[in-house]
Amino acid sequence: MFKGKKGFTLIELLVVIAIIALLAAILFPVFAKAREKAKQSTCQSNLKQIGLAIRMYAEDYDDGMPPCRNATSSKYWPDYIGTYVQAKSVSKIFICPAGDPKKYWQTYGAVNTGNYFNYSYIHIGDMDPAYLASYPVRRLNQCQYPDKQAIIIDGKSLAFFGDLWSWNGAGPFSRYADIARHNGGINALFADGHVIWDNVVGKSDVYISQTYWFSNSRWPL
Repeated sequence: MFKGKKGFTLIELLVVIAIIALLAAILFPVFAKAREKAKQSTCQSNLKQIGLAIRMYAEDYDDGMPPCRNATSSKYWPDYIGTYVQAKSVSKIFICPAGDPKKYWQTYGAVNTGNYFNYSYIHIGDMDPAYLASYPVRRLNQCQYPDKQAIIIDGKSLAFFGDLWSWNGAGPFSRYADIARHNGGINALFADGHVIWDNVVGKSDVYISQTYWFSNSRWPL
């Protein structure tokens, strides 16, 4: 006699669904964290490339760092080092994949190119003759503690610039830094070229001011 195949009972089906839901609940946060970690690694790679471009620029300009901007021509620091990276990567290395382009959008380069960047540059050099005397370009060999002085960070573009001007400590660091972009911290490029992830939220005000503040005492003219 022909016997039909036995199918799942309702209880068995519900048990399977419950197991799948439990596994999904366990694995999804792991996948999300891995995805965020990948974005953090990409960001660090971007910063290392930017650091190399800054070093190559400095070698061509008597160790001078690229200015943060030129108020006359509306050029920003990525414009000055863009020629030192691959043309196809010019738009990409200045973009942290974990940042929100709508929130941190800032144009640079040719008009209407739609380029943006969401890193902040800790430098005050301005190539505009009207400001150059007050905000001269500094040289990498002038930095007294290159392994302790950050120069590029995960940042929020300011109202008019994508850079971080000399901060007198009166405003919160979170005004300039996107302090929770990478798992509760930021990536930072230092003057000697190394890149770290820094849990700035847990650091003291003294550490923040010494590491992320452009100070004349550490960048003598």
